[in-house]
Amino acid sequence: MTDKVLYKGFTLIDGSGKEPIKNAWFIVEDKRIIEIGRDNDHPNIEDTKVVDLNGKTVMPGLINCHVHITMEPVAAPFAMLIRESDAMTTLRSAANLKKHLRSGTTFFRDLGAPNYIDIDLRDAVNEGIIEGPEFIVAGKCITMTGDHGWSIGREADGVDEVRKTCREQLKAGIDVMVQMQELLSISMIKLHMS
Repeated sequence: MTDKVLYKGFTLIDGSGKEPIKNAWFIVEDKRIIEIGRDNDHPNIEDTKVVDLNGKTVMPGLINCHVHITMEPVAAPFAMLIRESDAMTTLRSAANLKKHLRSGTTFFRDLGAPNYIDIDLRDAVNEGIIEGPEFIVAGKCITMTGDHGWSIGREADGVDEVRKTCREQLKAGIDVMVQMQELLSISMIKLHMS
């Protein structure tokens, strides 16, 4: 038996805006969809595992553009992060990654985490150490002293300090830079032009 799997009998929403396709099927091999169709026009399925998804709906994975994987949806998420150890935050975050994946999110953008935990989580997912969606990270969000996000971010005041902070973030391995204030947006423009 090969590692091919035929998923069949479901309704497919392909994300194009077209009408859903009834009685669709696709074949997966090495974690990739290699063939797709409808009704019973699939190739020979001898030696192929078959999964009947009759009554189910399949659609493309969701993309979430604003996530803080280290946070919980509680009344005071920053207070929770301040109280717990980085190890506990990491363990909880790994569980959050599974929740996102199981709810249909296959890609997201994380916009800030304490102590670069998001970078290690991203790398662990990419290496197959833990299960989760693919994602890009911001590391520590950049904020002015005492402002929103200071407890998980990197405080920076003025153009020179913001420039240095941006370089620190890039050195740490971030994918996207996040600033918390309009003043910093002006600084970031100056940094980009420098």
